[in-house]
Amino acid sequence: MDEESLSLITKDTPLVGYSLFVDDLNRIDEFKADLEANGYVVNDQFQMGDVISEIDRPLNQTRYLISGVISLLLLIFMTLMQNRYFELRKKDMALLKVNGLSTKAILQILCHQLILGLLVVSYYNLA
Repeated sequence: MDEESLSLITKDTPLVGYSLFVDDLNRIDEFKADLEANGYVVNDQFQMGDVISEIDRPLNQTRYLISGVISLLLLIFMTLMQNRYFELRKKDMALLKVNGLSTKAILQILCHQLILGLLVVSYYNLA
């Protein structure tokens, strides 16, 4: 507490304290600023906000790293699945070509199937 706050407290003035509970670490600073703007004195020396921020930063970096690795592995897995799928359908594509389908139409079919597969994988990645 600063000296101005201490000078307002006398023997007859009751001290009332409240505990604030937040779900997000960033909300602590917002609440503190709002309370101080409304004239309340905020004693947050016991919570060591700097230490909490230092602990939270590597955890967030680890979350982003793990999410990136999982996305990369899913992309590699999807590529391997598509290569295997093309190998299995090689005869089907040759038959489509023999029956008169153009190369452009065959590529459109394969692209539609690829895009559909990527949408399914990205949906399950986000869920």
